[in-house]
Amino acid sequence: MSEFGTEILIFAGTTEGRKLAEHLSEAGVHCTVSVVTEYGAQILGPGKGRTVLQGRLTEEQMEFLIREEDYTCVVDATHPFATEVSAQIRKACEETKVPYLRLARDTEGELPDGGFGIYEASSMQEAAKILRGIPGNLFLTTGSKDLPLLAKEIGEPQRLYVRVLPSVESLRICMECGIPAGHLIAMQGPFTQELNVDILLQTGARAVLTKESGKVGGFDEKVAAAKEVGIPIVVVRNPEKGSKDSDLLSFEEVLERLAKITGVRALAQPEREYVMVAAGPGDARHLSEEAREAVEGADVVFGAPSVVARAKETGLLRAGKLSQPFYKAGQVLPYMKENPQLRRAAVLLSGDTGLYSGAAQLRAALEEEAEPVRFRYLPGISSVAVLAAALQVTWEDAVILSTHGRERDVVGHLRRERKVFLLVSGLGGVHSTAELLKEAVANDVLPQEIRIGYGFNLSQDSAETGFVSLEQLECLDKRGLYILYLENPAADACPVTPSMEDEAFARAEVPMTKEEVRVIALSRLRLTRKAVLYDIGAGTGSVSVEAARLCPDALVYAIEKKPEAAALLRSNLSKFCLPNVSVVEAEAPEGLQDLPAPTHVFIGGSGHAMPGILSAVLAKNPAVRVVVTCVTLETLSQTLQALGELPVTEPQVRQIAVTRAHKMGSYHMMKALNPIYLIDFEGKVE
Repeated sequence: MSEFGTEILIFAGTTEGRKLAEHLSEAGVHCTVSVVTEYGAQILGPGKGRTVLQGRLTEEQMEFLIREEDYTCVVDATHPFATEVSAQIRKACEETKVPYLRLARDTEGELPDGGFGIYEASSMQEAAKILRGIPGNLFLTTGSKDLPLLAKEIGEPQRLYVRVLPSVESLRICMECGIPAGHLIAMQGPFTQELNVDILLQTGARAVLTKESGKVGGFDEKVAAAKEVGIPIVVVRNPEKGSKDSDLLSFEEVLERLAKITGVRALAQPEREYVMVAAGPGDARHLSEEAREAVEGADVVFGAPSVVARAKETGLLRAGKLSQPFYKAGQVLPYMKENPQLRRAAVLLSGDTGLYSGAAQLRAALEEEAEPVRFRYLPGISSVAVLAAALQVTWEDAVILSTHGRERDVVGHLRRERKVFLLVSGLGGVHSTAELLKEAVANDVLPQEIRIGYGFNLSQDSAETGFVSLEQLECLDKRGLYILYLENPAADACPVTPSMEDEAFARAEVPMTKEEVRVIALSRLRLTRKAVLYDIGAGTGSVSVEAARLCPDALVYAIEKKPEAAALLRSNLSKFCLPNVSVVEAEAPEGLQDLPAPTHVFIGGSGHAMPGILSAVLAKNPAVRVVVTCVTLETLSQTLQALGELPVTEPQVRQIAVTRAHKMGSYHMMKALNPIYLIDFEGKVE
């Protein structure tokens, strides 16, 4: 018995065996792992709470080892085709009265129909007879153990191309079988479909031999490659498939049994680990060693097609590394459910994990699943940092925005912030940003002196960075990945309170909330950074415009029923470059039905529909904050009466009387505006 109190013996030789050993070690259960080859010992390697024995054992040696070390349990995780070895292990356990668990590989799946020939064989000898009748070169992916039998039965070693493990023993067997040196492919799998196709084309193979080794053994990729090339494939069926033997256990079932035997319940539900790996701007030179190790140690690597392709080009993903060109939860979750043997997943994310990354969304979806998972985040060099260094500017005082797949008020942020880094959607995003800036400068929303920097395909051979004029920004024509740097030298002078004069708005005969009332109303609204504001009876849109300028991240819905007022409203919104305001040309409360729930509501005009409007906004958000302005005593009375029947806080009522000075000749005379009643309250949640 080991110092850990429990000792498990694992006869490995498969990926599943290595995974089991690693999981036991992590759970604090000591194990001894027996492997045949030196290469197998190197792949597994010693670890905390793990001992590795290398060398082929006879049944007597197995029995002696089990008795001598007093193992609690023996797990047979040898290859499904190693039937003789499994029989010896089972017999040794029977003699020593030690529990025997057979970890079986999942090789379920159907071979595709049509397009190419599929030959099924029940044994390697039967497969050799089939291959002997197929002319031309043959590609063998069944390793070195059965190679002597195959070479003898086929009889023409010069026709054979053999893929084996990169070990001295494998190469020795190949040479003894007369396989030409140029026909040896010594690589560690599993292999991608693309790599298999390349090998088939380079070797000129006319047929493929494989074992039914399951997903973890790259079976699907071999079949798909043979089909793509259009050559037949000979499949040696898994001898355990369809067996009624109750000892055949899945990975999860083995862990469940071991949990009962050892008393370590943590074994019963192994946690999956997802490592969110920031790949930076795409160059492998910018990747940390920790990130490289995480990718290398992962069972599978996910990432967007462009990120995965770049990782292969730069050598981050070595040949044969299992990877999938997707990273969204809707694809990752089904894939991981279909492959329970995969316990460690690395998700390659461009840029940094904390900067407009898919990491948060993927994690939220994974955490909703029933199985326990753990996460690690490995940061990377973001494109913002790379561009800032290239332009020699600081970014600790900058705002970082993205219009990649989302709407943002770029002009509104740039009015208030001196520096903005903007992630855009390719060349189209560059041109649309140039149009926004051009319009904002033309309308004096932004100064002409704005400074513009850009980065193109950062860290790639085609990379470009530099400062350009607005006209030059419009003329950029190369398609690829872009990030922009925008600098407004006048941003520090931007007011942080409502400050627009009435003369700034086009008005005509449309009613408008006057400047003084607008300031108080916006103050009483207590807008938040990401507010959803209804401006009901928007008129010229003065409240909508001021609110949207104060809160660039807010969403403002300007509701106006009169067509002439709605047209004037749109004109004012265009003048001030406010994409975060939507005009709803409809009558309230009916026009509110399809809008998102408001956090704040300003009612400047209601007709006779005040009770219905108040009920509608409270139904959408019982905790909404509302400010109402009334010109007439009748509207005031109607509003207060309606509020008396609704679940709201005690309304605060104010009368606002404004008197302005007007010049008359050489004198100034005061002229009063109509008094306004202002009511503010919040919904009261029971």
